[in-house]
Amino acid sequence: APTMFAQVLRETIMKHPEALGYTLHANEYRDLCHFVTDFNKAFHGFRVLIFTPYPFPLVQMTRMFLFFWVYSLPLVLILQLESLTDTVLIVFLITFGFVGIEYVSMTLDDPFGCETNDVDEMGMAELVFEDIYL
Repeated sequence: APTMFAQVLRETIMKHPEALGYTLHANEYRDLCHFVTDFNKAFHGFRVLIFTPYPFPLVQMTRMFLFFWVYSLPLVLILQLESLTDTVLIVFLITFGFVGIEYVSMTLDDPFGCETNDVDEMGMAELVFEDIYL
């Protein structure tokens, strides 16, 4: 569909004198067609990003190392620090940070969905179309 959309945009750009009654300069035609090409390249870049799988064993091993490190950290710090309060505070902050980073990586694993924090593909396409149309 985006390839057909790009073709329709190119045809509309070339039929511009019929709609408005005046012709554009050759550089303006070139620039408009270049914007359509950029849109097409961006779409295919998104498509490659969507359909290229991330190796699941790598993700699984990374999570396993992360959780092993986070759960073994208190055992190491309890011997290094004298105060239990300091140990609990440091372990909480480090665990909060690493688990938060892992949560963000899980959210970014599929950025092209229907959730509120996903990439707005239609909004970006509309912006490109409006830029081309102007």
